[in-house]
Amino acid sequence: MSSDNVPGIGVGALIIRERRVLLVQRDVAPHAGMWTVPGGKLEWGETLAEAAVREVREETAVTVSAGAPVYLLQLLAVSSGYHYVIIDLLCHYQRGEPVAGSDVRQAAWISLDALSGVPVEAQTLRMLELQVRGALPEFNNPIQEMTDA
Repeated sequence: MSSDNVPGIGVGALIIRERRVLLVQRDVAPHAGMWTVPGGKLEWGETLAEAAVREVREETAVTVSAGAPVYLLQLLAVSSGYHYVIIDLLCHYQRGEPVAGSDVRQAAWISLDALSGVPVEAQTLRMLELQVRGALPEFNNPIQEMTDA
């Protein structure tokens, strides 16, 4: 939940391997019970890539490397106390098999052809449909980082 009426920043990790996508079933709001890509809050001092890699590891025990952003959405549910800008990064599988970790009920590789039988959160489903059609753009240049160092 965002605090002090300031929108939060979230990251998601789109990981596709052998026509299967790594999804998690959320255990907490928002979208409890729905399947989404692994993800969560950006922590202070963390890059988007570091956050995506950490969230995947915490929620699924799978190791990935993070690539470029591919999808941007805004979760605006003010009556429920949620206002997040979420940046989904294309991530690349390295190793491990999914095991449900923090904040999730289940973690699994799900066939892109079987998504219609799974309660996938609407924006996650839209992103996956764009990916299957080859219509999901990957930003041409990497995330530029500015530091005070």
